[in-house]
Amino acid sequence: MISVDKEVAQFASWPTRERISALKRIMPRANVEAVLARCGRAGRCCRRLPGWFMVWFVIALGLFCRDSYRQVFRWLQPYRRDSTPGRSTLCEARKRLGLAPFLALAKVVVRLLCTPDVPGAFYRGMRLMAIDGLEGIIVRIIEYTFDDPGRPGHQIMHRLLTTLLDETLDPAVTLIELYHERWEEELTIDELKTHQRERPVLRSQTAIGVLQEIHGLLLGHYAVRVLMYEAAARKGIDPQRISFTATLNILRCRLPECPKSRCGLRKWYKALVEEISEEILPDRRNRINPRVIKKKMSCWEKKKPEHRHYPQPAKEFRTAIVLLN
Repeated sequence: MISVDKEVAQFASWPTRERISALKRIMPRANVEAVLARCGRAGRCCRRLPGWFMVWFVIALGLFCRDSYRQVFRWLQPYRRDSTPGRSTLCEARKRLGLAPFLALAKVVVRLLCTPDVPGAFYRGMRLMAIDGLEGIIVRIIEYTFDDPGRPGHQIMHRLLTTLLDETLDPAVTLIELYHERWEEELTIDELKTHQRERPVLRSQTAIGVLQEIHGLLLGHYAVRVLMYEAAARKGIDPQRISFTATLNILRCRLPECPKSRCGLRKWYKALVEEISEEILPDRRNRINPRVIKKKMSCWEKKKPEHRHYPQPAKEFRTAIVLLN
C-alpha cells in the first residue's frame, strides 16, 4: 500500500530551486543571477521571493497565462504551510524587479538555434528568416501569378523583390516558394498571442509591468521553441513539424514533476524531449482559408480610461435599498 502521507512529506521537502530546475538548461540560474547583479536587482522583496526566483516567476506567468499569481507560485514552489505570498506581495516583488533584468537575460540566453543540417532551416547555405524593414539596395524583381482559381491571388500579378540576383543559382520558382514560407512568422505570432497567452489582455496595469510581462512571454516562448528544436533534432525532422501547443501543454504538465537530483533531472529532461518528439504534425493539407473575421457585437460600452478607477459602492447592498411603494 502506498503511504500518501510519506509521499506528500517527501514532495514538500524539495527546495524551490529544485522544482524550477526544469528551465535551467535553457536559461541557467547562473546567468539569471549574473544579470540581476549587473542590473542592481540581486536583493529580495521578502525571504520567500529572491530576485532569481522572481525572474522565473515572471517567465512562468507567460507559460501559465490563465492562472492567478498565487497559482503560478504554486507551480514553482512545493506546498508549505502559510508559505504562499499574497497577490500584492508578488506584484510588489515584480515592481522591484523592473524591466532591465529581462532585457539583459534575453541578450544572454536567446540565440539562433538551427544549424545548416536542420531540415527546412537553410537554403543554399543561407538561413531562412522573416524580418520586417526597409533597405535602399539593388534588387531583382520577379513577377508572377497563379492559375489555380481556388487560390488567393488567382490571375493577379504579384511582385517579389530579392537581393539574390543570379537566376541560375536561385531560380524564380524556388524563391517564390521560399517567400510564401514567410507565413511561418504569422504562425509564430499566433503561437504567442493565442495559444500561449490565452487571455484577452495582459495582467499588468503599469507601463513597466506591461513591458516586463511581454519579455516574460517572449522568454517563455523561446523556452518552448528550444524544446521543439531538441525534439525535432531527435527525430531528424524540420522543427516546424513539432506541435507548439502540444509542447506547451506537455511542459505545463511535466514542470511540477521536475525531480530533485541532478541525475533525475537529466532523465526527466530526456523523457520530456522524448515525449515532445512524439507530437509530430501531419503534412499540411493543400488548402486555404478566407481572411475574414466575425464582427464582434456587444451591447456594452467600450472600455475607456475613466473606467479603470470606477466609483465603488459606499453602502452595503441591503442598506442601499429604497422602497418606492
